[in-house]
Amino acid sequence: MRTAPSNGAFDASLRPRTPAWVVRDLADAKAFATAAALRLASADEMRAGNLTVVLPSALQP
Repeated sequence: MRTAPSNGAFDASLRPRTPAWVVRDLADAKAFATAAALRLASADEMRAGNLTVVLPSALQP
């Protein structure tokens, strides 16, 4: 997974406290979204290696 060092530090601080809230690979996030009846509408790169990911309902056109 490509990410900034600050994201790695943030992820490392989250894992022991809240395992469900970790930095995920986009492919993993898409799999979770599909299982929750969501679809990937867009994934736009931001500064520092972050993404804005839009996951609307797959049940709506």
